[in-house]
Amino acid sequence: MLIHEQMLHSPNRTDNPEEADLFYVPVYMTCYRSLLQYAARVKLRDRVGILRGRGLSVEQTLFEFFHSLLDFLKDEYPYWDRQGGRDHVFTFTHDCE
Repeated sequence: MLIHEQMLHSPNRTDNPEEADLFYVPVYMTCYRSLLQYAARVKLRDRVGILRGRGLSVEQTLFEFFHSLLDFLKDEYPYWDRQGGRDHVFTFTHDCE
């Protein structure tokens, strides 16, 4: 069984945010980073628009992306404010290069 399926069927999971102790935020930064690196390597920056045509590095683009995600969570989901985001869990996995 995949990890995602295990999480969905876990007896510790709740659909009621009032009962939740933690909120898992499924963001796949490694996938986005790989896409950015590929785009930078084959010089698709402007054509694909991934780096927004502003000459940003991969790291700068990831930084902006993550901060945009945080702004979205703060604006759209009221449970962020419950503990200032301290009860939100992010996973950032990546292999060494």
